[in-house]
Amino acid sequence: MDIIKYKNKYINQINLFKNNKDLFPEHKIYEMLWALESEMIIWDDIPPNFKDEFALPSLKDNGIDLISLDYSRVSQVKKYGENSTINFTDISTFYCYANGILHP
Repeated sequence: MDIIKYKNKYINQINLFKNNKDLFPEHKIYEMLWALESEMIIWDDIPPNFKDEFALPSLKDNGIDLISLDYSRVSQVKKYGENSTINFTDISTFYCYANGILHP
């Protein structure tokens, strides 16, 4: 798969968001910006065969926000408010899913 396809998609969606803030939640735009920066894709864009390839229990959000197309890197990015934090449970879930199941 070609990262250019995803970059173009994210750039297009970010540009649409600039004109209409109601199109996407801000945290999704934040994820897209980091996906562009790190040359990764957002979790919502993983290929359909991904669940079977990694024998995943589900495709629900387990803290992984970005993944590289070769599945060698994963990332969690958060756009929190001024008083928000990432708790130990969030970190543990991400770590266990990323290292215990995906093995990037």
